[in-house]
Amino acid sequence: MNGRRVATAVLLACSIAGCSRNPATLVGQLTLVDERAEIAMGRAADRQLTARFGLVEDDRLQSYVAEIGRTLAAGSERPRLPWRFRVLDEPAVNAFALPGGFVYVTRGLLAHLGSEADLAAVLGHEIGHVTARHSARRDLQERLVSAALGAGAVLEPRLGPGLDVAANAVHVLMLELGREDEREADGLGVRYAEHAGYETRAFIPVLRTLGRVEVAQRSDAMPVLLSTHPASEKRIRAIEGTVTARGRAGDREYLGLIDGLVFGDDPRAGYFRGGSFVHPGLGVSLDLPDAWVSRRSGREIFASVSPDGAAALTLATVAADSAERAARTFAALPAVRACGPRHEWGHWECEFEHGEKDGEIWRGVASFTSGAAGVVRLIGYARASSFDAHRIELAATARSLRAVDARAVTVRRIQLVDAGPLRLDEFLAAFPSVAPERTVAMVNGLEPGDRDAVVPRPAKRIVESRAGAPR
Repeated sequence: MNGRRVATAVLLACSIAGCSRNPATLVGQLTLVDERAEIAMGRAADRQLTARFGLVEDDRLQSYVAEIGRTLAAGSERPRLPWRFRVLDEPAVNAFALPGGFVYVTRGLLAHLGSEADLAAVLGHEIGHVTARHSARRDLQERLVSAALGAGAVLEPRLGPGLDVAANAVHVLMLELGREDEREADGLGVRYAEHAGYETRAFIPVLRTLGRVEVAQRSDAMPVLLSTHPASEKRIRAIEGTVTARGRAGDREYLGLIDGLVFGDDPRAGYFRGGSFVHPGLGVSLDLPDAWVSRRSGREIFASVSPDGAAALTLATVAADSAERAARTFAALPAVRACGPRHEWGHWECEFEHGEKDGEIWRGVASFTSGAAGVVRLIGYARASSFDAHRIELAATARSLRAVDARAVTVRRIQLVDAGPLRLDEFLAAFPSVAPERTVAMVNGLEPGDRDAVVPRPAKRIVESRAGAPR
């Protein structure tokens, strides 16, 4: 693809898709969706995300984050969007935004921030992605790439063998555009945070903290070129001349709200112990077939797949007032042919066949029991042609489903300690944590390995305690 062809494609796209002025940057850009479509896209994805991950069950924290987000968004170029700000019950350190004004931070990220100004920096950045319509622009870029590569193959067949190289080159270009989006969102976030009265120098430690977390999680073999975000120091250099120490920090109020926040994986959402999967939140456990690959998916879903990929297990809650009613409702589904549910092994169970429109037939075993969170359903199934080979292990797993007492579960939490000033090594000796030294350093905004660094006041440590009520 030469420059003239790319320019022609862009002009053609402008005439078909439409060009508009970006509300945040005032720069002309291509767009395929209007604001109403953006909101519809975001709302649909929001329902899926919150169902998949769940929200932190702490009304004070949720309201606090939402209020800061709304204050920042009110000073943006798109204040009339239906802005929503949520804290996902997810241990990963992350924040992201969907088109239409749906913004998320994870509890894992909150554990690594030290003040309200830090949180405002994160939310301001994500608001910048929405106001600059980065998601919509990325959607258009992907469509243009596909169209341009396809046209090249049709108009100049001799380009066919080189399309893989072209696609890789375009992929690198898209990553560069993604890095530019991050830098643009940083600049917009500084603008919104300053307008809302926050000290914008908070962007610097936040970016450094995120950089440390990324380094800790990333494989050393990953090429820097293929990182979807620019290196933190480059982003810092781009904004350091624009940030100031004027404004609100709000460290005490923020830290008070995250004191006691669950840190890392929450065992109440399920954990593996030997050959069993235990889900204290649902109040059930089950024995797993040997060599099957299993994973958790959100708060209430578990899945496992046989080594040959022909059979699977899923665990989830169902809306029913009893295990018996849930089993009979399942057996009565139009697409299900099932034997009459029977009560044995402490739960309700039935074998079934399920037919799909394409003629595919599935066979399986469904098991229902009452747990701490209501009725739980375990389904083990396989294609009809493979079912007999997996019948014994599917039936054994279904019969292993049982209720458990979740009261003995312990979780890791953030705990504030107002002592010092102490160096990191002194703090670790005086106030031990159940997490590694590197983790304690990062949640306190310090460089891992720098044992002479002075921890902030108050400082965070990570302790283990009884699960109690969820946050």
